[in-house]
Amino acid sequence: MQGKTLKLNQSLFVARGRQRECYVHPEDPDLCIKVTVQTRSKWREQNPREFKYYKFLEQRGIDWKRIAPCSGWVETDKGQGLVFGLIRDRNGQICKDLQFLIDNNIITSEEIEFELASLRNWLLDNAIIVCDLKPANLVYNPDNEAGQRLVLVDGVNNRNFIKTADSVESLARNKIKRVWKRFEHKHLQDIIDSSGFKWFFNPKVKCDSAFFSFLKQHVDASLKEDMSSRHELEYHDYKDKSYVFKRFSPSDNSDISRKIELSIKSYIISGAERSFRGATWLQDADIPSITPVAWAVIGKGYRQVSYFVYEKLECNGSVQGAIQSSDIDIKTSESLLRCMGQITRKMHEAGLRHTDIVAHNFLYTNKEDDFDVYLIDTDKMERTKLFFWPEVKLFFDLRCLRRLKLEKRQLEVFFRSYFNQHWEKYYFKMWKFWLAGGFSLPRRLKKRKDETIRNLMKTTF
Repeated sequence: MQGKTLKLNQSLFVARGRQRECYVHPEDPDLCIKVTVQTRSKWREQNPREFKYYKFLEQRGIDWKRIAPCSGWVETDKGQGLVFGLIRDRNGQICKDLQFLIDNNIITSEEIEFELASLRNWLLDNAIIVCDLKPANLVYNPDNEAGQRLVLVDGVNNRNFIKTADSVESLARNKIKRVWKRFEHKHLQDIIDSSGFKWFFNPKVKCDSAFFSFLKQHVDASLKEDMSSRHELEYHDYKDKSYVFKRFSPSDNSDISRKIELSIKSYIISGAERSFRGATWLQDADIPSITPVAWAVIGKGYRQVSYFVYEKLECNGSVQGAIQSSDIDIKTSESLLRCMGQITRKMHEAGLRHTDIVAHNFLYTNKEDDFDVYLIDTDKMERTKLFFWPEVKLFFDLRCLRRLKLEKRQLEVFFRSYFNQHWEKYYFKMWKFWLAGGFSLPRRLKKRKDETIRNLMKTTF
């Protein structure tokens, strides 16, 4: 804390809240000082709580672009004050808060919705708790990049007496969702449709309010259409890129047991979120796959509908189509299978699993003397459980290959690439165990029944 006492007068006044007043720092116009002027008890004071939480965030090394940073304590003629960054635009003017923008119709509802969705995603991704979320605590800086223009200037702390959520990210995210739901219900009902889709974006993909309007337009139009199956793909162009909209929705032809299963799954995680999360994991592990852009969800239970948006891959086709085509020679087919095995091995080494490794889930692009192969259908991705013995991990990794349907020579090419030439005979036995149904008795009985039917068909005809 500085020894000098700073004098705060009315010419430096910025705003007043329930407990505190905010003044421009007398010696630095890019800082402000918050001093407590009214509180019922000492332990309810916001400054000490916020300072402690900001120190906690500082230790985590978060990016301060969306939160006004805290610089510590100073002594003023109004008592101890806490110093924060003062958000100004490039002209040196103090940025207006969201409430001012709403009251004066300065920005559109689409831009507000996009910026709020981006902020919510950032809070959830970083598990940063906000206890007092309202438009007056959000300032709009037009000079920041799109999606980063709303900055939190107040209410960033955890009010709970037992602060378990600070160390358990899942609890923090649940708390953020509850706070955000109250925020939408209390302050945004007349501005955005809080009952509509909840949007989440990939921070690595550049997005602005115009692109957000493009996404909303096609998702809202698709929602009104009748879909014949649970998964539907739509293709739409924006500027110089094509995007795929993958819809996850229940099929009316599903039986009751399937509807119950989908309802339970939707409360845990939506199909679009699974796809987005899986594609992000692959992207972070530098494994060739689709580029995730955004996902959106509406509804709960069996009637939940979600969309996963990703950049379209310009490919020649699937590996399955190539190895079955009479136009592709054996050498080319084996090259594609080797690429497929290498990608699968790299994914398993990165601690990731795709539970549906089949040839049609790999797309390829021709190059001069080589191929680029990409793994798709990322809603089947999951993280590897912790195993202390490599053989045990390998045993469960091979479960992902149980649906491989290749000829004997093709299987040999794939496995030699997957095991990087170093493979033992019992590896193949481990895979055969999963191929026969694994630990599932119903699956084993079904496999035997199918095999019996195939043998009967051969002998009959």
